[in-house]
Amino acid sequence: FFMSQLHYGFAEPAPACTLVSHLFPDKIGGRPAWLALDHLPDEAQLVCCSCSQPMAFLLQVNIILAHFLQLYSPLGDDREDCFHRMLFVFMCKSGRCFFNSASSSESFAPSSVPFRVFRSQMAKSNPYYSLTPPDEKQFTPEEMLDAFRSGALPAPNRLTPLCPICGCRGTKICANCKKASYCSRSHQLLHWKLCHKRHCPNYDYLDEMFSTNPFLLPEFALVSEAAAESDIVNSHTQSDDDSSDTEAPAQTLTSVDSAEFAALETISRKETKEELIFSQFRQVMKVEPDQVCLSSLFSQQEIVFKNRFFIFVHWHFYIIPLALL
Repeated sequence: FFMSQLHYGFAEPAPACTLVSHLFPDKIGGRPAWLALDHLPDEAQLVCCSCSQPMAFLLQVNIILAHFLQLYSPLGDDREDCFHRMLFVFMCKSGRCFFNSASSSESFAPSSVPFRVFRSQMAKSNPYYSLTPPDEKQFTPEEMLDAFRSGALPAPNRLTPLCPICGCRGTKICANCKKASYCSRSHQLLHWKLCHKRHCPNYDYLDEMFSTNPFLLPEFALVSEAAAESDIVNSHTQSDDDSSDTEAPAQTLTSVDSAEFAALETISRKETKEELIFSQFRQVMKVEPDQVCLSSLFSQQEIVFKNRFFIFVHWHFYIIPLALL
């Protein structure tokens, strides 16, 4: 197994006002902190392929973390148009859609899983952000909103109307105030019940930017930490032991000259490989049980359900404890 660049991802509490677009955050949950402030995914791209309901924002990682975690094949460093790069991951909130997807096909089919992954990239000189690195000053939520309203900082909804429920592109406008935009009818109804019925005439997206609601996943900063070399060596050793324990049955099957047993052997080898992969994953998890994201381990092209964990593969993969969701 390839583990030369193993990094752990830890979810740490952080104020919502520190996880905004111009600070280029790595984060889990809440609303997406879009890299580009226009040309955002539309409603059709963000609905679940199974239940047709809007997907929730799961996590985003920028170029540095994505490179270390190998979440996709990094482009050359000489690409001026890719100075900023970020991945955005969305997921369906219905557990039934995950199990329906897993049982419908044995092979990995990106169009059939309740996840969407988007890559956003742009040059260092762009229409949204200053060439000067963002100020490290800690703003209060009120100070951040004042900076957005004054134009001192790029407001997330400056170029594209955003849905106040999920933070995604809003294409449906409230017929009454003509100010609120929504990604879907379901989010418009939810927003009406939550607060818009009372505040419709005076609606301002920024007023609700740092608030939460029942649709959003809990919000955390995603912090990366390189694994110690001993973690990698120990997991390799344990995986080798597991491998030796599971090789004997395969040898027994190959000694029987039978088409039926040959078919069983094929299935057995496939299941054995999956068990070994998950065994290695568990060994690493024992070292850092609080981690929520683990990358640069394997290259399976399928979805695997094991214990409490959902392993999603897209180029490489993400591992998120279901308890977090």
